[in-house]
Amino acid sequence: MKKSIFRVAMVAAMTAVALTACDKSQKADEQPSESKPAVPAELKIAYVEVDSIMTQYQFCKDYKQILTKKGQNIQATIEKKGQALQTAAANFQQKVQQNAYTREQAQAIQLNLQKQDQDLQALQQRLSAEFQTEQDKFNVALHDSIQNYLARYNKDKKYSIIFSKSGDNLLYADKAYDITAEIIAGLNKAYKPERLEHILNHFNAQQPEITTELEFGTVFQLLCAVVLSAQCTDRRVNMVTPSLFSRYPSAERMAEAEPEDIYEYISSVSYPNAKAQHLVGLARKIVADYGGEVPKDMDSLTSLPGVGRKTANVMLAVAFDKAAMPVDTHVFRVSHRLGLATGTADTPEKVERQLTRLIPASYLSRAHHWLLLHGRYVCTSRRAHCERCEIASLCPSAGKADKPKGNSRRK
Repeated sequence: MKKSIFRVAMVAAMTAVALTACDKSQKADEQPSESKPAVPAELKIAYVEVDSIMTQYQFCKDYKQILTKKGQNIQATIEKKGQALQTAAANFQQKVQQNAYTREQAQAIQLNLQKQDQDLQALQQRLSAEFQTEQDKFNVALHDSIQNYLARYNKDKKYSIIFSKSGDNLLYADKAYDITAEIIAGLNKAYKPERLEHILNHFNAQQPEITTELEFGTVFQLLCAVVLSAQCTDRRVNMVTPSLFSRYPSAERMAEAEPEDIYEYISSVSYPNAKAQHLVGLARKIVADYGGEVPKDMDSLTSLPGVGRKTANVMLAVAFDKAAMPVDTHVFRVSHRLGLATGTADTPEKVERQLTRLIPASYLSRAHHWLLLHGRYVCTSRRAHCERCEIASLCPSAGKADKPKGNSRRK
């Protein structure tokens, strides 16, 4: 799955402009001065096309192309090394099942694979930091270009607020008035449909064909992989499923196994005992009640052991190409931070209902993957990386994101 963490974005520079403007306004407010006049009832707002700025500064276009190429090279390097590591791990699991190693050999190889995984993560962090340094230099240059452009565009102070056309990102706020962050946030919230359209258009342009990062060969295998992925990374699941599916490729084969048999293959994932029981249980129910075929409706899917609403929605969206919005912890968090879900949506089911009403059916299933991957790689739980977020200009939580209240954990 191609990730967007290294893609060059103009909105990063736009956000820098907005933050600079806000910082300057706050510093000005801290100084003793006469009170500012009230904000006019109707602010004069202008929208400018940022691309027109780029056309006037050739170095911006050239440098953007250089950064884009560098980002692609970094991404290709990480993906190649990651795929090689996954292949090595899968081969190791297979040979372990074949008793090809002594206990000492197996432990040594496993430690080596863990070391390679740690080295790969360190490499990705280092390359990402180097890339971010280069992009920061570009953003500074672009910031200056934008300031010069806006100074000419609004030399008569005709407009109190200037947004970019792509994303309604704040570029300028007249310091003669007390245009606070709350007012800007209010403008953003007032135009949620427009913001949603920009967000969907952005993701659709970046990742028009998107699906799960889990690896599988059949619908039944996808169901097993989704069950295994609960509170576990897709990377870890993809490391154990090749050998699992090689031994138990179908519901019929897995139904003949015992939980302890499955446990041997999935012991490295989270909660392996419970998940081994779930896999055997759902396989037996699929064989007994559904003729060996995974059911295609919500009620039947959620009747299977270990399958909750989120897992069922993943199956509907990915396996059966139906409009569905699975809400996991990433989707729950990102939808709140983007203002697509309200504060009253404090459960995954409530967020699902709000997103389903808000997002067009043609986008719904892909929007799940877009929000999930954005939460996994950019708007993370530990910290929202607004500095490299390509839709930060559309986000009312940019620079101040916290974890949403509520329980987002569901099977």
